[in-house]
Amino acid sequence: MQTYAFTASTPGLPPPHGKAVTLGAVPSRRPDPWRTGEPSLTDVMTDPLVHLVMQRDGLRSEQVWPVIRQAQSDLKRADLKRADLKRAAALNG
Repeated sequence: MQTYAFTASTPGLPPPHGKAVTLGAVPSRRPDPWRTGEPSLTDVMTDPLVHLVMQRDGLRSEQVWPVIRQAQSDLKRADLKRADLKRAAALNG
């Protein structure tokens, strides 16, 4: 746990309510993937807002995951086919 100590007052002005406010320990957390890069599919699929949108659309994550897995498989197969075609063109070209 990291500790951040600072006083919530502005230099030259009296502290709020006549006294300084000091904040103590702040638990350290893993960086938020939504702010530090692209979130994983698991992060997206466990996000409460995503669940609200799915609920609005009449979907559940148990219905969406198989579609995601199928799309991943299709994309992987297409990438392999593209790589094979590229390799064949290089050999013949």
